[in-house]
Amino acid sequence: MGPGGDRRRGARITALAAVSLAFAFAASAAAAPPPAAPAPVETADETLYVSLADLAGELYKCVGPYMQEVGGPKVAAKVYAAGRYPALVVSASSVLGSGHLTVLSARDNPAGSVGQTQSLIVAMGMLGSSDANSIRQNLLSAKAVAIVATEIAGVSEGRCKVSPELTAAIARVPPEP
Repeated sequence: MGPGGDRRRGARITALAAVSLAFAFAASAAAAPPPAAPAPVETADETLYVSLADLAGELYKCVGPYMQEVGGPKVAAKVYAAGRYPALVVSASSVLGSGHLTVLSARDNPAGSVGQTQSLIVAMGMLGSSDANSIRQNLLSAKAVAIVATEIAGVSEGRCKVSPELTAAIARVPPEP
């Protein structure tokens, strides 16, 4: 071996020792925390829910005071007198489900009445104010509020206007079976 041979061998041993020390240290070191979860991405249903809730809320700012002024039973009578009962039954079925007792009762009486109109509005209002535990329930709740607000706006003597965006958002929510 030449004069530099020992140095090369010593350098190799030092390098091997450093690598094995690094592996030993890495194995004994605490694991790094997992990477942060990516921020949740809104789904199309969540986006629709937010849009529908916002649009219905805007309309409700107009129809709420109107309904307070006129009174719930009189508003129901106006909705019924305007011939909106059959459409209201279909709309209620789309959020409450075709097996809901109020919907079944309404379908048994196609001519309807002011009382049944009021019952449908109340049932949808109750759904709209209930606690939802899924995005589907949130959508149905927002749709129920939007339907009721739309029906009230239709008999508000021109005081409240339904936006085309709200009508489109209501139509995008699939009906409840």
